[in-house]
Amino acid sequence: MSPDGTWIVSASRDHTLKIWDVATGTERTTLTGHTGAVWACAVNPDGTWVVSASGGRTLKIWDVATGTERTILTGHTGAVSACAVSPDGTWIVSASGSTLKIWDVATGTERTTVSLPGRATAVALHPSTPMVICGDDDGGMTFAHLVGISLGPFVVTAIVRSQELTLRCPACREVFQVERERLGTEATCPLPACGARLRINLFVTQPPTTRRPLGLRWLRRR
Repeated sequence: MSPDGTWIVSASRDHTLKIWDVATGTERTTLTGHTGAVWACAVNPDGTWVVSASGGRTLKIWDVATGTERTILTGHTGAVSACAVSPDGTWIVSASGSTLKIWDVATGTERTTVSLPGRATAVALHPSTPMVICGDDDGGMTFAHLVGISLGPFVVTAIVRSQELTLRCPACREVFQVERERLGTEATCPLPACGARLRINLFVTQPPTTRRPLGLRWLRRR
């Protein structure tokens, strides 16, 4: 899901990704170029690019606005099964078999490789520290602290609440108000014990105005 909640990206065994409009349920763009099944994808915190992991042993970074390939990440020796983006948008983690790789987004180069005790099937990143959580095909979970990997300003999105803009700090979870003119700039968490650096997206999100009964609505597209 995009950080502004307006579009979704999906990965498929047909070697493509698709970007979908949430409001209409229609396809916006098809991303083509992988030579194998696309097993996973992730969106960066400001919604400008998508990373995808494929059975062709590569990852690709895609520009959302144009639907074109920005960068190809090569180095895995097997199918890439999972990927995730850091909360500052500066690095990517990917999983292939029992190997994790960390990639620098700016240069497209590999930063480090981490060996895992099992074959990873999924990865996720902690919202405020350089820590990766992996699930493997034996039912195990591995927590890997990435020593020497740092985080820049956390990319955050303001939410409209009672006609005010609010931010939640990923590090301390403190919620505070922010002025509209601060959108697109950097800020510091006002909690003295925290002081985390934040980079505020230009766009804002708005919570639903009404609550709907809990239930399911199926949406199917071919």
